[in-house]
Amino acid sequence: MKYRTCLSLAVAFFMLSIPVYGGNERRDNTLIFHYTFEKPAIHRYDNLTYAEMDGLVETGDAGEPIIPVKPVYILLPQGKAAAYIEVEESGSVSLGEGYEMMIGEYPSREGGAAYPSAQRFDPSQPFPVTSHRVVGTYGLRGFEILVMVLYPLHYVGETGELYYFREMTITICLEDTSPNPLFRGLARDYGRVAQIIENPEAMGTYAEVGRRGTASLVDSSEEYEYVIITSSALAHTLGQNTFDDFAEFKGNFGVSATVVTIEDIERDAAYWNDTPLFNDTRAKIRNFIIDAYLNWHTDYVLLAGDVDIVPVRNMWVEGEFGQWYSVPSDIYYACLDGSYNSDGDLRWGEPTDGNGGDVDLMAEVYVGRASVGTADEMRTFV
Repeated sequence: MKYRTCLSLAVAFFMLSIPVYGGNERRDNTLIFHYTFEKPAIHRYDNLTYAEMDGLVETGDAGEPIIPVKPVYILLPQGKAAAYIEVEESGSVSLGEGYEMMIGEYPSREGGAAYPSAQRFDPSQPFPVTSHRVVGTYGLRGFEILVMVLYPLHYVGETGELYYFREMTITICLEDTSPNPLFRGLARDYGRVAQIIENPEAMGTYAEVGRRGTASLVDSSEEYEYVIITSSALAHTLGQNTFDDFAEFKGNFGVSATVVTIEDIERDAAYWNDTPLFNDTRAKIRNFIIDAYLNWHTDYVLLAGDVDIVPVRNMWVEGEFGQWYSVPSDIYYACLDGSYNSDGDLRWGEPTDGNGGDVDLMAEVYVGRASVGTADEMRTFV
């Protein structure tokens, strides 16, 4: 991949109980992050070994050793993508041999045969076999975040050896790409992203992209932080404890709210698509939510109805041991980057449905569902 001139940031993280941040270094084309790790604390339980490292979390899939890992969330500069990623380890320190690491337990199945409890790693090789894993790049309110996992501790099952790296350095080469159109430039969006990323100074590269310009249900001169989506029949129910009452209740506590009907969404051509696959009711509702998120600055969406009123999008997900399932999920309405079906088949949310990579898993809006189907159920909910 070609190297292109771009912003460079170098941040040093000393992984003590509280991380200490080092100075920045600027070079053309690259982001550089340096991590230093303290010696693991080794604990024994019933002859099994459990390791802890300051600032790290423990993880272990079924049949694999439980080890401490370092999740990393790196904000890419606006209009940039990771073209090349390299991780360099140094300062390997052996902790000795003869350890027997705790292994992740297998799930149980109610009313079915137990999963096989086979070992799922090669004891003759270090585990993990690599020093890192690139999870993917995800959009969060228009900010592009590269997610990785670092593995400073390694285990060789055959000899029981444990060793760790004192230092690890991530080098990221950047290339130009289109800015994420979901960037709103709101202070609360900056605050949310700043809580999880390694390099908050990169937020200074972001500038407002702009709003959806098509005339629609959403009037950009108004602002509703909370949007209730329901059927016309429920929305126009008379009496007390209606969704209008619920919206008014939210407003009394400083949260501006409004009710929008599915029928109005479906009639609005701004949410239509020429491709039938992306022109069903689910897609139109999602397009409306994107519009409300951008132009009403909506953060919360209540899907007010059972799935026969507000339809759900089934996701194609992988479970344990390579088994695949079609799972109903409202994540489709919460995570607004991409189409969730880049290959245009009948399986939504596949691991390659995010334009060749994973689908968006960072939610722009908080989505809840009121599973009601009648006026009486609505009143009980409200």
